[in-house]
Amino acid sequence: MSGVGTSGQVLTSGGAGVLPTWASSSGIATVTGQIVTATGAFTYTPTASMKYVIVELLGAGGGSGGVDGNLSGPASSGTGGAGAYAKFILTAAQVGASLTGSVGAGGAGGAAGANNGGNTTLATTAAWTAAGGALGLGTTGTTTPNPILGGSGGTNTTGTGTILVNMPGGAGGPAYNAAATQNWVMVGKGGDSFYGSGAKGFVVTAGSVAGTTGTGYGSGAGSAYDLSTNVDRAGGAGANGIAIFTEFC
Repeated sequence: MSGVGTSGQVLTSGGAGVLPTWASSSGIATVTGQIVTATGAFTYTPTASMKYVIVELLGAGGGSGGVDGNLSGPASSGTGGAGAYAKFILTAAQVGASLTGSVGAGGAGGAAGANNGGNTTLATTAAWTAAGGALGLGTTGTTTPNPILGGSGGTNTTGTGTILVNMPGGAGGPAYNAAATQNWVMVGKGGDSFYGSGAKGFVVTAGSVAGTTGTGYGSGAGSAYDLSTNVDRAGGAGANGIAIFTEFC
């Protein structure tokens, strides 16, 4: 054995009766990360020394429906579902020079309906899709009690790599309109995601409010409502998705 080696090398056994030698380390020296929060297309370019990366994809939340306020009775809208969450490992060889993907945008609230949350994707050899949550339906004031179901949570399409977590988004909670003579509504809670909490639900006996957006990423929007004031209210938007890359170099 000679010398003291260089930075990044380790002392490696040569076997019985053979002196050890200095060799380049194959272990992990650093951990770093990249986060994509801007919606739309992106390109993931790995750090040059990356050995493997843990990828997290979260679809966007669905928007809630709007309400057509009228004097017939109370109205609350359907809530948005949350986006799906996928966590998986890719090797440097599976990533290559770069990968393209897209971060889903939250579904917009509707005047008489709503929109699904956008999908968050990554184009590995077999593509990954973390689907956005489903829309909540719009409603009109009514004289009789009626429940309004929330949108369903998104699901994953798995691709290349080793899957660690495959979790659908939470469904939007139900809303409920009481009879006109009772004049109250149960505002529905938006669907919960892995990184976000859907807009809260509660019971209300007066007022007229647009739908609300959840907190964090990928969560669903909560109900809009009108308590017989003849005011139309738009639904709320779902929260945007996110992509996270944790690199081991």
